Amino acid sequence: MKWTAALLMMMSWMFAAGAAKAGGSEWHSDFGPVHLDVNPDGSVSGRYSRYQGTLAGQVADDGSLALIWLQPTSERRCRTPQVGTHYWGRVSWRANEDGSRLLGEWSYCDDPTGSGGRWNASLRSGYLP
Repeated sequence: MKWTAALLMMMSWMFAAGAAKAGGSEWHSDFGPVHLDVNPDGSVSGRYSRYQGTLAGQVADDGSLALIWLQPTSERRCRTPQVGTHYWGRVSWRANEDGSRLLGEWSYCDDPTGSGGRWNASLRSGYLP
C-alpha cells in the first residue's frame, strides 16, 4: 500500500510540474542497467541493454509492476510470439519500503513467475516509478 501511495504522490508532483511522464528512473539490476518509465495511465515501459531487452506492462492494483520482457534471442524459445519475438517472459517487481530497491522474479514464456529466478534492482537515479 505504501508503494501505491508513493506512486500517487509522485504522479501528483509530476503533473504539477507539467511533465508528460509520471516517472522515469535508472536502476542497477541483476541483469545490468534498467531504465523504466511509468505513464500517467499506469502503463510501464523500459529497456535493459545487456540482452537488448525491452519491458512492457502495468502497475498492478497492489502497486507491484507486472511486466513482460522481450529480447531478440535468449536461452529458450517460446512457442508463441509476443510483440514479434519468440523470446519473452514475465517479470514481477515490488518496491521495498523506501523505494530504493525493486525485488522481483522472472520466468520464460508463460511459465510461473519466479521459475526463471530472481531479478532485483537498486535505484541509481530518477525516482520511484
